[in-house]
Amino acid sequence: MSQDGYTSDDVASLPVPLAVFNHEPLPPNLIANVKKDHSFHLYGTLDIPQLAKSATDFIGSNAKVNHELLEDVIVRFLHQAQDDCKSNAAPADAATITQSCWLRIRMTLPCDDWVEPRWHNDGRMFDCSCSEPRVPHSNPYVRQVRSEKYWRERSEVAARFAGCDEVNVERGQVIRFSWGQDDSPIHSEPDCTSDERVFMSVLFGKKDELRDMCRIREMVYDQVWLYP
Repeated sequence: MSQDGYTSDDVASLPVPLAVFNHEPLPPNLIANVKKDHSFHLYGTLDIPQLAKSATDFIGSNAKVNHELLEDVIVRFLHQAQDDCKSNAAPADAATITQSCWLRIRMTLPCDDWVEPRWHNDGRMFDCSCSEPRVPHSNPYVRQVRSEKYWRERSEVAARFAGCDEVNVERGQVIRFSWGQDDSPIHSEPDCTSDERVFMSVLFGKKDELRDMCRIREMVYDQVWLYP
């Protein structure tokens, strides 16, 4: 057995820790004038048309948006992410690995919280080898470095990574990275001192896996949660 309970065959078939998808520029004037910090979470069935509509309505309630174009962008993102997830799945899992998802949207006003980067990697959320596709719909984008090491002290980590080359990610470009592995990429929120930000991520899983996440987090499956 390898680390985290995977066999050598399992590890050989895991998707690469970090993938940067081909850049498809976003339409101009897609999202503007975010009103307040606001977040959307849905743990539930993967119904792409319904998810895209719910996500568009949420973003539109907190910003000026082009509803038709935004819904189309989100539909494309979800299909692209689903296809990528299935392409990396074991044959036995391909039919069920995208039954459900955790769709998350974070909208934030300019702030100085991340002038000093919060470099971290994500821990295991449930027992699978899935990755999590993410798309920053509005500048700035996720900061990303390639590293296998992680330090807990934020200032120390920021100092250590200050000279590292960051992965080049364009506005609206989709990235996928693993979580819970030794080589899971280290990333940080960007410096948002002068920029509002809209950020979307989706994590796929089998229905029982997402229901278990709901149980642990005291959420309700197939119900939208808004914060604050």
